[in-house]
Amino acid sequence: FESTRRSYEWARRALESLTADSAWKVSRLPPGFTLSMHMRRMIPQRKTAVEHIIYSDGLAVVSVFIEKLTDKPALGDFTDGMHIGAVHARARVIDTHRVTVVGEVPAATVDMMGASVVPAP
Repeated sequence: FESTRRSYEWARRALESLTADSAWKVSRLPPGFTLSMHMRRMIPQRKTAVEHIIYSDGLAVVSVFIEKLTDKPALGDFTDGMHIGAVHARARVIDTHRVTVVGEVPAATVDMMGASVVPAP
């Protein structure tokens, strides 16, 4: 047990809360959902910041992660979704960014929100 515990590396990063508008928006939200939080965070395995936008209806929460890709992306629609219990996730590439939508909501909600992510004007 002791040797296993030593093999993990814990990282704690400060979150940069953003008051400015996002460069992205979800143009179709389910009824009752509103923007709850917008932040930029560093992911220990990544070299760039990930934009994290959170929407909620007061009960359910959906996170939208947007990260600039360092490799030339292939254009495409949503990846085959995945789910663990009631949590559904989908990802797709828009221009040079990967958009990942995750939430404890029906898969159709994740699909609808993810398909409506667009660069903000």
